[in-house]
Amino acid sequence: MTLLVERTPRLFESLDRAPAARSPAAIDPVPSLDDLIARVWRELGAHRVVECPMCASPMQPEYGVHALPVGGRCSSCGSSLR
Repeated sequence: MTLLVERTPRLFESLDRAPAARSPAAIDPVPSLDDLIARVWRELGAHRVVECPMCASPMQPEYGVHALPVGGRCSSCGSSLR
């Protein structure tokens, strides 16, 4: 959760500016939670170790009966994605 908490204030800072002050080049693109989880899931599905969205430690793909990953588990905080 630390990763999301650190990024959230930047998102709200860009929303606090007046609409005239914001330009597409001035806004720092911050991925949404959906984008973050989708990227992690894509990488796990490709059999890659990814950065845990909670603690930034390595998250390993977990396998079920078949050769395709069914999710991932963080080696540090124990978070899982299924």
